[in-house]
Amino acid sequence: MSNILLLSTDLEKFSYLMEKGGFGLTTFADQKEKAIPENWPVDFVEYKGKNSTLDILMDEKIKEIKEKTGARLVYVFKNSFLIEKELAKLDFSPLNPPAELTEKIEGKISQADFFPEIKEFFPEFIIAKPGEKTWEEIKKELGENLIAQFNTSHSGAGTFELSENLWQEWQKKFPHRPIRISKFIVGETLTLNLVVLPTAIILGVPSKQLTGTPGLTEHKFTTVGNAWITFDGETKNQMETIAKGVGAILQKNNFFGPAGLDLIVEKIPSTDVIPAQAGIQKNGSWIPGQARNDSSGERKTYLIEINARQPASFNLESWLAKLANRKGLFDYLVDFWQGKILPAEMEPLAISGGQIVVRAKSDWCGIIKSTPKTGVYGLDNGQLVLVTERLFLASKNEFLAHFCPIGRQCLPGGEVFRVQTGKNFIDSNGGLSEEILTIIEKLKKEIIFY
Repeated sequence: MSNILLLSTDLEKFSYLMEKGGFGLTTFADQKEKAIPENWPVDFVEYKGKNSTLDILMDEKIKEIKEKTGARLVYVFKNSFLIEKELAKLDFSPLNPPAELTEKIEGKISQADFFPEIKEFFPEFIIAKPGEKTWEEIKKELGENLIAQFNTSHSGAGTFELSENLWQEWQKKFPHRPIRISKFIVGETLTLNLVVLPTAIILGVPSKQLTGTPGLTEHKFTTVGNAWITFDGETKNQMETIAKGVGAILQKNNFFGPAGLDLIVEKIPSTDVIPAQAGIQKNGSWIPGQARNDSSGERKTYLIEINARQPASFNLESWLAKLANRKGLFDYLVDFWQGKILPAEMEPLAISGGQIVVRAKSDWCGIIKSTPKTGVYGLDNGQLVLVTERLFLASKNEFLAHFCPIGRQCLPGGEVFRVQTGKNFIDSNGGLSEEILTIIEKLKKEIIFY
């Protein structure tokens, strides 16, 4: 009998909890063909064309599953008002923080009022309505290199480089819609996951965020993975200071659960070098997203995103901690659910590896007709080899691939597959290693859309 029921559209989001034990999972039947361990209590509902947790919860089989498992507690990847409404109808109690609170924290507009104590950590910004402010007024306040964000977005899809033409277009389309406009910070993007608990703020291990990589996405601000690499002490200290500030505010507002922060490190050149924003120089221009190789200048870390839910890398980070023989973020969260005495912070931990997400593009999308099997892959004399079918990493030297199930639709920007590993796949120049690039390209060629 499982006392906590997990609801997920994809098995891999909760593989760590399922292998840990004490949980039941309900997902769509289009994942039955995956190599699900016999000790995992998994129930299936019919996939009806909508890839959402709400559709799982509204299936007529849920009442039967509830009685069979004896579960009264439910945990989902991302909570919502509609999910809470259905849970209440079924007399389930959610383990996720309230949806109303999550919305206030994540919204780019409401966020400004929710975190006044740490406003200094955000890039300088204003909230403006296109019909009430001219482009010249915006430039006077913030300059010309600007980022605009709507209140809600997903994976960077609601983030835009703001120009005069775009602002004038928005003045016609939605003059009364509030928009957050921030100074454009050029630098290295980072991620830090955490678990906020009543008596502790558990910080994970910082990782390099991979954003807008050509060949993996069409959108320059979309996240396409992350890599756990080594950071200098100054940057790590700044990230931890920001994370503790965010965590303290979440604690004060009774938000208890996983969260994720996206940050960016701007390198401020010293006075004896030519002033320039952080980046790598190529053909006379600065390319954002990577730090310069020179050691001059200070670094300043900014907070650019707060995800008040389980981050996409949360499950993998827990696996990598397990492979290092240490407790992971999910372990601390489960301890909290079980009412155990908690430490004030996570033990220092060093992990390597990460994941690459390959997203659909306008000329490579549609309903999935065929994919390779979910499992561990390797290269043998340049040829792609399926080593074993599996849903989680058992060794840090493996390359584990998860695919969008056959029959689901992948629109441009949607995830088609991801490759996870415990190996360091970032080369000396900050790019992807030849090994993981080769595996990704060979897997990509075996995917067929209708």
